[in-house]
Amino acid sequence: MWVQQPDLTEEYCASWSTNLPKLATEFAFCTATPLTTPVQKDSLVKLGFKCVSSMNNWFHYPERRRIDLYWYKSPKPQAKPCALSECHFGTYKRVLQATGCGFALGSKLQHEHYWRFHTLMRMPIKPSPKQLLWLERCHYQKIDEGTLSSYWVNGFDPAKYTWKLEEEYWQSLKLTFDGTKSITPLRTKRVKAAEQKAYQEQMKAYNARYNPQYAQAIYGGINK
Repeated sequence: MWVQQPDLTEEYCASWSTNLPKLATEFAFCTATPLTTPVQKDSLVKLGFKCVSSMNNWFHYPERRRIDLYWYKSPKPQAKPCALSECHFGTYKRVLQATGCGFALGSKLQHEHYWRFHTLMRMPIKPSPKQLLWLERCHYQKIDEGTLSSYWVNGFDPAKYTWKLEEEYWQSLKLTFDGTKSITPLRTKRVKAAEQKAYQEQMKAYNARYNPQYAQAIYGGINK
């Protein structure tokens, strides 16, 4: 597990099933993907986690891969911030969780978080009117409040979620699905060619290191 924020721990649900590790933070989360088994999801619920948000994994678009956010709040309030022990799957454009590519973590209302991407946002306990307006425009809903902060997420109700529901929402804002527009009609931004090239180089290096067979098939070898 990793302390990703001063009051937030990321858990990896596949690493345990019956006992919740001792937490130093008030909140904890983990994500479930199509590879997460029903048994693992049931274990999360038994340990006190709740499924609070669902969204597509836009890292792998046009594939449709649902990601569910499971959330836990300790019954013990947290008096002071914890030291961080961060770990991230990647940091290009947005800071990703440790255990996957389709979920991001944030604490600043930067333009990168306007983009359509499942994101957990840490905010003050009482966000300012300007912050609240930003959160509302970008489809964020408050999921919890603690002694140090509040948390917001931009996904959809898990009980009602379908790909069609999400697709219709983004289309109602007259947006494309190719990543060239922000998720708010009040501000748009074209992806710069340099950013795209940097991302492609980053993914090429990642695959060369961790998935050489894929790199050989796609890039024709790591030296090309």
